[in-house]
Amino acid sequence: MSLRGEIVVVDGSGRLVAMLFGGQDAAIRTDVVLPSPGWSRTLTLSSAENVRVERGEVSTWQGRIPMDATHKLEFRQTVRERDGRVVVGLDYTALNDLTAEGLFFRINIPWVDFRGGTAGNGTRTIQLPETAPANNNLLYGETAQLDARSASGGMWWAARFNRPFGVNLQDKSSESPKSYTFWVYLQRGNMGAGTRGSVEVELALDGIPDTTTAGLRVEPETPRYVFH
Repeated sequence: MSLRGEIVVVDGSGRLVAMLFGGQDAAIRTDVVLPSPGWSRTLTLSSAENVRVERGEVSTWQGRIPMDATHKLEFRQTVRERDGRVVVGLDYTALNDLTAEGLFFRINIPWVDFRGGTAGNGTRTIQLPETAPANNNLLYGETAQLDARSASGGMWWAARFNRPFGVNLQDKSSESPKSYTFWVYLQRGNMGAGTRGSVEVELALDGIPDTTTAGLRVEPETPRYVFH
């Protein structure tokens, strides 16, 4: 689905899969991540059960992420447009005691678009690596804002949270699709039954559209396909 104004694409689970600007798109992706101890198992929005979806000016996903048959995290996520930006809201409740590494809101920005560019958290700015670094942890801090800019300066992205969170930036160029991943710490460690929390984040993407003329060459003497 896409929201009014064609600025975001959201899949059936409630995960952002792309943001749009100037007729182009970038693979800005979000998810809710609930890992078991030691990250032996990772549960996300795609793991949710009994999901109810309402689409409109404010689109809503409600469901439960099960760690097992009796230990579950209940969530309600909303996605809407505000002043040309995408606003994601998340409310969650641990229905039972949950033994976990914590709870994270994950934001991926595309490696191919931002490699060699910069990323910052309002206090510090770093250059994003163009090859896989020895240590994939790039930047950490307590912050309510994130920014990234491509090496050419032709694309820029920003996130603004309703309050500060611990955020760790990692290079994920070894994964497919390649990305730089911001891990937003919503909860650390185990969650007792009844633990509640929320987050709201405003995402913005803009840039200079690529107007380069595409070239097409046809070689009729070279067969490419055989039709039967």
